[in-house]
Formats: sequence, C-alpha cells, structure tokens
Amino acid sequence: LAASQELAQLLPQYMLAWCNVMRLARVDGEKVQAFQGFLNVIKLNPQAATQSPEVMKSLFEAVATFFPPLPQAGPFPGTEQISPQLRELLLMYKTQMGAGWPEFAAGMVKEARTRLTAAGLECPT
Repeated sequence: LAASQELAQLLPQYMLAWCNVMRLARVDGEKVQAFQGFLNVIKLNPQAATQSPEVMKSLFEAVATFFPPLPQAGPFPGTEQISPQLRELLLMYKTQMGAGWPEFAAGMVKEARTRLTAAGLECPT
C-alpha cells in the first residue's frame, strides 16, 4: 500500500506510456494483475488521467481491450472480477466529461468504441 501511494504521486509521469503498452498486451492473468495494481494507484490519484485528452484516450483504449466486441460473448476468461471495476472507472470519467463525451469518444479508434459500447459506455460510431 505504501508503494501505491508513491506510484500514485508519480502516475502523471508514466501513465501515458503504461496505457499505450497495456493497450497492446493480450488479455491474460499478467495483464489482469497489472490492471488490478493500476486500479489501486489511480484511485489514489484519479486526476492523473485528466492531465490531457491524449492520456485519457489512451486509458479508455487500454481498458477497452478487457471487453469483448459483442456483449453476448461474455467476459474474457479471468476478467470477471476486474471488468466491472474498470467499467466503473471509465463511467466516472465519462460522467465528468458530460456533453464533451461524444466528441472525446469519436476520437478513439473504432475497435475501442465498439468494445466500450458493448460494455455499456455508449460511444458514437
């Protein structure tokens, strides 16, 4: 937990790079554990994601990889517990964006928008 505090303070320095790497990583146990640690850190410093639209976009696109493109497919194996937590995190940021959400979401790659819409975060197509 002490390490989480230190990492939370430094989050603005590494968040963009971390999200870009995690966006490309396959969904497996290692990625799930990495995101569980990330959730612990971002809860301590949620403003870090709001430092720039690029950082926020990278976060949304990285988290989108946890959601299958079709909701009826169900969660990826091993993500059943973390997926709702990630969805809740993104919903918090989406709510903060308010009327700016459609424009922000339109800037994400199509695959991310499709996956996020399937997860319940309506994105313009």
